[in-house]
Amino acid sequence: MSENAATKSWTAAKWLPVVQSAGVLTEMLGQAKNDQARAIAVGKFLSAKVGQEIPVTQGGRTGKAVLRSAGGRARQKTYYFEVIWDAPATAPAPAVPGAARHKGEPCRRKKSKKQKPRPEKSAAKSKRARTGGNDEQW
Repeated sequence: MSENAATKSWTAAKWLPVVQSAGVLTEMLGQAKNDQARAIAVGKFLSAKVGQEIPVTQGGRTGKAVLRSAGGRARQKTYYFEVIWDAPATAPAPAVPGAARHKGEPCRRKKSKKQKPRPEKSAAKSKRARTGGNDEQW
């Protein structure tokens, strides 16, 4: 986790107003008797969603947001979103006649279908009798 992400990661108690304003877990949070119970409910909800990707758009850009978790003090977890923006779409370059490949691509040669003749195995080598070992028959 980067230093910037560490400053933006929140405990489940800090996520509580965000979850309430989003209208998530309304029934469960309504049944909770105190703030600690509500924070535990939010923590259970967020820990089940760690690692899931969701598509995001902002200002014409698109990308993916992934919920991440980091350890805090005394077995406390903090949660943050890691946003990965998609590369901006560029217009395809017009086709240039005679340009078969880009300069940066390696040249790939096709393998020749001609095979080199292999030397035949010597008859003495392939029909050699085994010597040694025990005399047991299998």
